[in-house]
Amino acid sequence: MERKIQMDKRKGKTQYDEYFSDGIVELGRIGNVVTLKNNMSEEQADMHREKLTDDYDEKKMEIDNLIAEIRKNISLCNPLRLLQFAADKGMSTIINVVSEFEIGDEINILRSVEFIQSILVSQESQYACSEDEDQTELMEKIIRQIDELYTKIQAFYTYWGAKELQKNDLLSKEDINYIVEWQLMSNVRGKRYQFQQLNNIEALMKPHSEIMEEIYGTSASEFIEGLRKLEYSLSSAKLDAAKRLYLQFEKFQNDAEGKSDSEIEELLEKSRKDIHRTEMLNKLFGVDLYDVKKVTNWDDRLINSLSYELGECKEFIENGEFAAWPNMGLPIQKKPFIKINGHSYCFDYYSLFDNIYRVIQKDIKSHDSEYVTEWSKRQQFASETLVENIFKNILPGCRTFVGNYYPKNHSLKQMDENDLLILYEDVLIIVEVKAGAFTYTPAITDLPAHKKSFDALIGKAEYQCERTLAYINENEQAVFYDHDKKEKITFEKKQFNKVYTFCVTVDNFNTFEAGIEKINFLKINSGTIAISIDDLEIYEKYFESPLYFMHFLEQRKEATKIKQLTLRDELDHLGMYIAHNVYSKYVNEFKGCTLFTASGYRQDLDYYFASLHCEEIEAIKPMQKIPERIQEIISFVEKSVLPNKVSFTSFLLNFSTDAKDEFSGKIDYVLNRQRQTKYMAPLIAFGEAAYGCFIKQPGVAELSEEKQLEYMYANMLKVGKKKYWYILLTFDVADVLMDVSYKELSLDNIEKDGYVSSQLMERAEEIFQNRVRMILEKEHRKKIYPNDMCPCGSGRKYKKCCGKSK
Repeated sequence: MERKIQMDKRKGKTQYDEYFSDGIVELGRIGNVVTLKNNMSEEQADMHREKLTDDYDEKKMEIDNLIAEIRKNISLCNPLRLLQFAADKGMSTIINVVSEFEIGDEINILRSVEFIQSILVSQESQYACSEDEDQTELMEKIIRQIDELYTKIQAFYTYWGAKELQKNDLLSKEDINYIVEWQLMSNVRGKRYQFQQLNNIEALMKPHSEIMEEIYGTSASEFIEGLRKLEYSLSSAKLDAAKRLYLQFEKFQNDAEGKSDSEIEELLEKSRKDIHRTEMLNKLFGVDLYDVKKVTNWDDRLINSLSYELGECKEFIENGEFAAWPNMGLPIQKKPFIKINGHSYCFDYYSLFDNIYRVIQKDIKSHDSEYVTEWSKRQQFASETLVENIFKNILPGCRTFVGNYYPKNHSLKQMDENDLLILYEDVLIIVEVKAGAFTYTPAITDLPAHKKSFDALIGKAEYQCERTLAYINENEQAVFYDHDKKEKITFEKKQFNKVYTFCVTVDNFNTFEAGIEKINFLKINSGTIAISIDDLEIYEKYFESPLYFMHFLEQRKEATKIKQLTLRDELDHLGMYIAHNVYSKYVNEFKGCTLFTASGYRQDLDYYFASLHCEEIEAIKPMQKIPERIQEIISFVEKSVLPNKVSFTSFLLNFSTDAKDEFSGKIDYVLNRQRQTKYMAPLIAFGEAAYGCFIKQPGVAELSEEKQLEYMYANMLKVGKKKYWYILLTFDVADVLMDVSYKELSLDNIEKDGYVSSQLMERAEEIFQNRVRMILEKEHRKKIYPNDMCPCGSGRKYKKCCGKSK
């Protein structure tokens, strides 16, 4: 891969699969890697920005005029029929679509409902009631116009950014880039997979059941059950009704076969009176599936609190410079239902489930301002418990501590707090849980408020993590207390080989959390992982072994340190891990790359997680290809009481695919070979994956542990390897793994382990000469040549290793 990137620099010599250049933009593809280079001079860039700036007013006016026309057309339509038409149109674009990567140009059609509903609740309707009028053509036009609107707005930010750069007063270049990116990402919908849609919402809402019953006459359980019904009603119910209607039609055809006209008429009459058939037709062609009361049977107080009347929310169309622009905060995100002719309807799946938790929180606050403190208290407890339980499921047997206090400036008079500590084997995980709401103020209209909200959640949490870590590092024994200053837990920093810091948020802004350390104004230290509870739950569902999760966590942390890596979804990290294992190395192979992004890595994951909700979707869980022998070793280690489990298994999992296959194959080879020779034949590997593996099996004379370690240290001295893993595997007569032991050796411990360096060097030379003799005998040669691989096993050529002085 590095060779390809170096070749890219030699113009005209790279063998691209596809290539384009207009002198300014250079675009090339090699396999699935696409390179993009901007060759503009600074003068050309200035001219381009000037042109964009000059066009700004015209482009903004185009959008304002288009919005005005859309508003006019919407006002002329039957509100209910228009929303139904848009919802059905949107659903038709995603039939048989499982992954977001399969959605094409129709993406804006999916967003038409949220914009139409937001306009309807913001202005008076001019619809002249006429049931005979066919408005299909007008409704089709509105959908096309909304598609055009979203497309124009996507492009508009280029003009806005150029204009702001030219002004060069209040906003930095980094601020402008951030604003543009945030505004573009504000169009992203869907925060969870369907299988998990209500899991965390339920856990967070249950503590507020009492106040919900008081205000809405609806318990938290009834509320969740209603949401569950709406989830089905807005997703699968229409298709299920179509399937049932088709089955009824097939049954009618079978029943009518061979019947007389009068008998067929009787069957038809019976079908017309079938109440189930009527219900199915209403679901298919009517609005029953969108009628909130019919679907949920909630108390009217709750439904009304979540509903806007037509024309009730006029501030949306009076909102200053960007009035009625769809990515400036839609009314539907504040109240998901619309009331038409006395009935409340819900047409948009994502506007409901992406926002419902915060919508309820704000509405309860509007009914009872004194409950705000109690809400925060219960919310924090519920969210911390939720995160704790997720980690317990990912890391069985771990020890968790919630609500931990420690002295500030060595005095118990002032205490700092940590939300959650997790101890698993020799790993410490420091977690801060942020349950506060993110203020979704558009970055383009109020960047200071936007920054402040971000910093209050992520920035503060990261600071708290670093503060807790500093306390641990500054004390040989770190003591943590409960709220009443009673000792809770004490541990020594030397007992941890690895420490991870997490910021877990209730609000899901996944598109930015996945690369939070790249946001310049937050000043996040590389290493802290920011993640939503929703995405943490995905890891709980995906990882079946704590040791595999620990290895992923190591790679995820490394990814935060790569400046050029910019991912926009947490599952892109998981997808890259599955595809490339140590994916930080893969990214770093692209020398000279200033921005690395990834696309399509989570498509297989989308299919797998969709299959957990819909059994009709057949999907295999995407996983790394790991040979059975290595899986066998890791499984044994996981179930055993052994030290340094995480370090050892991470060492094995760090192997490249080829190295894993080679190690696994060598184990099988040695098992067969030793069965013939009756003596131990150690496996030795140098390079990054340096290890020595001995295999114990029935009927084979074994070396003592002393001799095994002597062999290992001798090899380490010969090649100058400071660290080395010693592995001993025990198999039964059927080659089933029975025991595993291991130890990371260090040259610094030679004397401590009872060995003498000079004697080891003699042993090393003896081993080396034996290898030379075996190679020459096997290959019928008289000497080792300079360009041969050195027999010592260092991985270097003989002339650059042991043959230097020859």
